[in-house]
Amino acid sequence: MGKYNIAGIKLEFNYCFPDFFDERIKKYEISDDECVNARMNVRVSDCLENIKGTLKRKIKHHEIYDVNGKNVVTTKNIQLIYNDDYSDVEIVLNSALGERLPEIEYIYTGMNFCALAVKRGIFPLHASAIEYNQEAILFSAPSGTGKSTHVNLWKGIFPEIKIINDDKPLVMYENNEFYVSGSPWSGKSILNDNVKVPLKAIVFLRQSPENYVKELEDHEKFIELIRNTYHPDLEEDVMNLLDMFELLIKEKIITSLYCNISEEAVWTIYKRIFGEEK
Repeated sequence: MGKYNIAGIKLEFNYCFPDFFDERIKKYEISDDECVNARMNVRVSDCLENIKGTLKRKIKHHEIYDVNGKNVVTTKNIQLIYNDDYSDVEIVLNSALGERLPEIEYIYTGMNFCALAVKRGIFPLHASAIEYNQEAILFSAPSGTGKSTHVNLWKGIFPEIKIINDDKPLVMYENNEFYVSGSPWSGKSILNDNVKVPLKAIVFLRQSPENYVKELEDHEKFIELIRNTYHPDLEEDVMNLLDMFELLIKEKIITSLYCNISEEAVWTIYKRIFGEEK
């Protein structure tokens, strides 16, 4: 509960469940005197207000209403009130959610921060990101299929590496370079760091008895990136994201590694990324 600098977004963030957030977010704290460019507030209520204005659009099963220039979405237990660029967000949670309240707060604040980030030209990737030799390597895989395990293999060989974010690192393009930053939204793990590191490579992991690199065609890289990022609602944001992916594919190593749980898996992708074994 305070002010934070997350990937250059200065956010005033008031959350309800400090036991869930405090340890994850303290690295991003800034002075109360700092000016912010975004706000997110969460509150718990025994009853959600029945707010309806002018129907703006429908997304899946939800209706978005315009109420005095703000977007309002109401479900059974959650109400979102936000402006078009997500720089001012209020999340109202129904107390009926009970024990799930901390988890729901974490999920919905993370979703809204991702929406805000995309508006600022920053996208989250479902991956575990490490810093090695002052560069970032991102390992992406479906949940439960080994990205954190693979990172632990790297840590065993290179104890100096740092975890940037173990679930949703943030990728941005600034001054003709791609960078990776951490954020407090790091999935089930609390592993994240308040750093900004040049991006070296993105590796999509697949389980296999043998270790080998399979190079991806450009259209396959697009598919993997789209599959593993936040999906904006508006076409304009989607197009901006695709433009960023096109540039990313041209400039950075994006490949796939079929691997087992062995040090050989690390050396297989290490050679692909750096051109030689250490």
